[in-house]
Amino acid sequence: MPSSAKLSEVSFAVLDTETTGLSPKYGGRVCEVAVVTLKGGRETGRWSTLLDPQCRIDPGAMMIHGITQAMVAGQPTFAEAADDLDARLQGAVLVAHNAPFDVSFLASEYTRIGRVMPAVPVLC
Repeated sequence: MPSSAKLSEVSFAVLDTETTGLSPKYGGRVCEVAVVTLKGGRETGRWSTLLDPQCRIDPGAMMIHGITQAMVAGQPTFAEAADDLDARLQGAVLVAHNAPFDVSFLASEYTRIGRVMPAVPVLC
């Protein structure tokens, strides 16, 4: 994105993830991802999906976000949802609360499926 871009022309992807644990280093996986896209101060899209993390959700994480094993059973895997997520991140500035947490989980998920997370600017 050129540094001369007007703010009204910049696309933002406001992202939130829910995870099975506190760190991908210890096997934590993404079990829900949501993105609201904005441009010119207006919402341009909204997408969210539960994901089958293919592992158990830590009871502590479950207490925080309320997502149970039964809720993720039969949901798409990250590999199956990655193209949809890519479409929302491409060309946008990713915005997230505690962005390093979300980005570390997403990068780990992309690595797991043999891909690289889209290179996008990130705002926390």
